Amino acid sequence: MNLAVFSKDMARRDAICNHLAENGIAVERFDDETTFARALTRREFDAILVSMEPGIDPQHPVLVHRACYGVQRAPLIVICSPADSMDAVDLLDYESDEIVLAPVNLPELLLRLRLTSKRLHCTRSSVDKEILACGPYRLDRHASTVSVAGDVIRLTSREFAIAWMLFSQLDKYVGRAEIARAVWGSPEDIVSRSLEQHIYKLRKKLHLNGVHGAYLRTMYAVGYRVFIQPPARSAAPVRQRTAMPVPAYADDGDATFVRHAAGGR
Repeated sequence: MNLAVFSKDMARRDAICNHLAENGIAVERFDDETTFARALTRREFDAILVSMEPGIDPQHPVLVHRACYGVQRAPLIVICSPADSMDAVDLLDYESDEIVLAPVNLPELLLRLRLTSKRLHCTRSSVDKEILACGPYRLDRHASTVSVAGDVIRLTSREFAIAWMLFSQLDKYVGRAEIARAVWGSPEDIVSRSLEQHIYKLRKKLHLNGVHGAYLRTMYAVGYRVFIQPPARSAAPVRQRTAMPVPAYADDGDATFVRHAAGGR
C-alpha cells in the first residue's frame, strides 16, 4: 500500500508515518499544499491521510481535487480536532471516507485505514454522485463527458475537471488560482496561458455562449463563472387592426364628404 500523508504538524506527521512504515506501509510525507496538490494530479495513491489541524478547510487541495476527479478516488481519512467534529461530519457526505479525532491512537488509525480501504474496494460510491445536471447540461464524471441537446461531448481530463469545478459552483466565480492548484497542482502564474487555452476550448466545445442558455464569463483578476439563463419568452405578436377599405364615395381631401348619386347635389 502506498499512502500519502499530509500534515503541517511535523511531530504528528512523523509519528504517523513511522508507525505505518513499521507495519509495512510505504508512505510519502507532505507539509506543503502546492507540492501535495501537484502530487495528487501526477501520482496515484492507495489511500490519503490528511491532518487538518487549524480547522476544516473546504478548499483544501485534496478536497478540491476529489471534487474534480471523482473517478480517481483513493480512500481519504481526515484527522481533525474534537472541536471541528461537526464540520467534519459534513465531509462524510462526499469528500471524506473516514474521520479520526485527535489525539490519534496509532494502532486504531492503522486498523481504520485498513478497514476503510477494504470497504471501498468492495463497494464504490453511488453512481448518482458521478452525475451533475445543470439545466440542459449533464456532466458524467465516470466517462468524462458532457451531454447537451442530445449530443455527447468528450473532454480531456483537465477540460472536464475545469468544467466540473465551474458547473458545480454555478453562478459563482471560481478563482484562477484555485483552478490552477486543483487541476495542474501548480501556481497560477506558471499555468496561466494553458488555463486560458482550456477555458477557450471549453467555451467553444460546450457552446457556453448562450446557444443552450449557458454562459461562461471571465472577470479579470478574479476568475470564471458559468451561469444558466433561460431563453427569454418571446412577446406575443401584436395584432394589427385590419384597415377598413376606403369607400368609393370618400374624397381624398382633408374633409370627407359624400357625393350624392343624384344630379350633383
